[in-house]
Amino acid sequence: MKLYFMGLAGTAMGHAALLAREAGHEVLGADRGVYPPMSTVLAAAGITLHEGYDPERLARLAPDLVVITGDLAFAGGKDEYAAARVWLERELWPVLTPDPGAPLDRDRL
Repeated sequence: MKLYFMGLAGTAMGHAALLAREAGHEVLGADRGVYPPMSTVLAAAGITLHEGYDPERLARLAPDLVVITGDLAFAGGKDEYAAARVWLERELWPVLTPDPGAPLDRDRL
């Protein structure tokens, strides 16, 4: 399974990504202001880490699952929320609902 972690360089998310990678999943993700030691630990494990959030990149990578840290989902900046929302609306929401035209509101994230 291809897993994409938003907020990947945080301590909890980084370790969750490492566990997923160890379990055999393809793991990649994004964060802002990434620096060692987490950046080097992730790279050594073969995890691709992108700087910043980009909804087009997320759509192009077409992950099977996007893992969003609570900070981004509820208190994150506009870019993070926009990237997650674009992916949810275009990729995930149509699969989850029988009515893809139904609105996706923030409370459903």
